Order: sequence, then C-alpha cells, then structure tokens
Amino acid sequence: MDTIIIVFTISLLGIGLVAIRRFAVKVGLVLVAGILAGCSEKAPISQPESEIVDEGVSEPEVDVNGEDGVFISLKAAKEHAIATIRVRSGEAVGDVYIISTESLSSITGKEQAPKEGSYALFLAEDGAKEAEFQVQVDGLLIDPEEALGTYTFGEYTIFSLARQETTKLNLITAWAYDGEKLKEIQFDGKVEVQASHPTFRAIEDSYLQMYLDSEDTMDAVPGWTFTTWKWHPEKMSFAFHFERSYTDQEEFGLASGEYLAGKWHEYQHFYLAFPQYTFTDQSTALLSEGMFINQNVQLGQPIDKLLQERNDWVGHDYYEGGPYYEFPGGYTYFYNEGTQDVSFIVYRKWH
Repeated sequence: MDTIIIVFTISLLGIGLVAIRRFAVKVGLVLVAGILAGCSEKAPISQPESEIVDEGVSEPEVDVNGEDGVFISLKAAKEHAIATIRVRSGEAVGDVYIISTESLSSITGKEQAPKEGSYALFLAEDGAKEAEFQVQVDGLLIDPEEALGTYTFGEYTIFSLARQETTKLNLITAWAYDGEKLKEIQFDGKVEVQASHPTFRAIEDSYLQMYLDSEDTMDAVPGWTFTTWKWHPEKMSFAFHFERSYTDQEEFGLASGEYLAGKWHEYQHFYLAFPQYTFTDQSTALLSEGMFINQNVQLGQPIDKLLQERNDWVGHDYYEGGPYYEFPGGYTYFYNEGTQDVSFIVYRKWH
C-alpha cells in the first residue's frame, strides 16, 4: 500500500517544503476537509420543590420501573450510587447518579423486582435536595465503571453506557443533559450503536470514534472497521462522518487493522485520522512559516517545548535513524538529536 508524505524541514537556505516521496508501507497521506461544530447555549431551568419522605420516594409513591415523577433524597442518591457523573448544559449544571435497582428497595422501602445488571439513572440539579428518576438501563453485565464513558463537547457533557450483546460485542447508548432532563442521544436516528470497545474515543469536542472487530460481529470478512461520528449541538445528536475498514481484501489490511486497534487500546488519546481539516489561504501562509495547518508547532522549535505543551503523544520511535514523536490525528514530529529541535513535520492518514 502506498504512502504519500509531505515533509517540512530546515535547510541552510531557510524553512521550506523540500520533498514529497512515495514508498510502500501501511500508511498514507491525505489532506482533508472538516469543519468543527459549535455549541449552542441553553439557560438553566429551575425545578419545582418536591416534598421528601423519609429519605426515600416523594409523594405520590409510584414504582420506579419506567415511571416519571420519582424522587429520592440527595443523601440517598449519594450513598447508593455506584457512579456519579457531573453534567453540564450551558450554565445549567447537575449530577447523574447511577444506582443499582437492587438498592432501590432499601431506599424506597418498597419491594422491587431486581434484575441482574439493571441500573436506574437519577438526576439532581445543582442546589436541589433530591434527585429525579430519568431512565432505567438493563443488561449492564460488565463492570459499570468499564461500561461508562464521559465526554465534553463544548458546553455539553455527554455520557454513555454499554451493555453486552455478546461476550465481546457492546451496544452503546448515550445521553446528554439539556438543562432540564437527560436526553437520549441519537446516531443517525438510532439510539444504540455496536462497538467492540465499551466506550467511544472523543476527538476535539466535535467527534466520537469507535471500532468493530469482525470476530465480535461474526462477519464473514475478517478485519476491523473504524467509524467516526460528528456532533451536531443544535440537534443534540451525532451524524455519520467517516468509516474505514481494514480487511484481508487488501494488502496489509489485517496487519494494519490489528496494529491500529492495538494503538487505540494502548493510548487513550489515539484515534484513526479522518477527513477533519480545510486548507485555506491562511494554511498556505502557515506552511511558508514552517507550521502545518492549525498546529502551534514550528520548525526549529525545541522538542521539549512541544512535549511540555502536549502530553498526548501516542508513539516515540526511530525511522531511518531519525527520532520522532507521533501525536493523534496523524501528526509526527522528527527532531535533531544533537540540537533537540523539530526538523521535520509529517502529516499522514492511514488508508
């Protein structure tokens, strides 16, 4: 598989674009387009006070399974929660408490029919003395802490929970706080997506990425598929943005997929590069100054300064005798071991 690499370097005559070369490896370069999504504000909405009864359910008492209007005291929510999520929507802030349905009987004083892996989500706005039931999630048969993912998208907090469809395949559902209640997030109209890993990878407050291993889905074609979703805050939903599969139908396909999935697990900041950037006249000006796109890194800059500003590197190695640090999104910075200054900037995309 071919790779095109654009390399920026320092010469005695100054900074400039000096080489484009092609060689056979498992990666490739593309210069691609994308626009980051903005976020809308939503003013906080106050909730009416509700009477609290014996640290349990407020009147009227109803069964918690699927019913609205169920409240528990904040004290009970904190004591029984197996996880607490701080959520935000503009200036509105609150806490989500994940409570096992097996604990609800002791909280409410009423018999509940416990289900293995069943949890209730309660929401308490800042300043509230009680938490209100939002939704019940069943089938969380793995450790809830492993099933839980939290992500910040501008002024919104999004969190996800994964339930196992098989021993390796997860069905992920996500929610966001809209300033009043929890809203279930849709992915192109669907409220669940399949993924081999129980959480997403958040990218630059605008994208979520996941992957599927064909062994988990029993797909007839072995390989890995990486899918990237773009956040649309005005709709509070995600839309399909990009997908790339690595299969045995292409040279080095399986090896590339296995390598990328391994890095996805090893480094929490790693993600598969995808169409994300737009080239403009300003981009050309940056290139002439030895900088690449919108990255605040310049040729001749000490590598230590780069590492102080960014601790999210996902690889440190040598290529043809030159040391480099690799960063998320396909950026690689080579540096001179003698001067310890950045000497090459490489942007590449796996394809």
